[in-house]
Amino acid sequence: MKKAKIIIEILFLVSVAYSYYKIPQWLTAISNTLAGIILIIDGILLPKNKNVPIIAYQITVSFIMTVYLITTFLTAFNLYDNFSFDDSFMLLHAVNPLVFFTIYLFTTKLKTNNNILCTSCIAPTLIMCYLLFDFIRHQIIGSYVYQIIPNDSNIMQVILFALGTYIFEVLLNFGIIKLKIYTESKIK
Repeated sequence: MKKAKIIIEILFLVSVAYSYYKIPQWLTAISNTLAGIILIIDGILLPKNKNVPIIAYQITVSFIMTVYLITTFLTAFNLYDNFSFDDSFMLLHAVNPLVFFTIYLFTTKLKTNNNILCTSCIAPTLIMCYLLFDFIRHQIIGSYVYQIIPNDSNIMQVILFALGTYIFEVLLNFGIIKLKIYTESKIK
């Protein structure tokens, strides 16, 4: 499994470098890079019978699956045409998130003594940091990276969007953790 994780990690990082060497798009690049780093660290720790803390996987799976869900949903319903599924972007927006999610489900060990709700509330940390970054960037440059939030939104609309995003992310993570618990019970 060590070699497989390292090979997959290299594919994650190569696909990010290849896809974004001309046009960086923050959310997808960060989530795929982070997933690749988590996999290589886990691959290095595996022979030492150590693992990356499950919360690191949970935060990363939250981040990368959000990219997957947003890009897939908005593209499928033609609500946003700036996401691409052409060439290497198919890897970044669809394949890599599903591969990472599969690795999370079937190769990591969830400690069931953790409070699921607490973990679900912590997991959206990177998404919320990204939203804060995008808000600060908007204040400086005048536009959001993906313009999912309209550029002319007032502060209250931005706060409501962030609150809605956080609630969605907590519920998504709660469901992911429940699925992980179910998967582990079936594998045993």
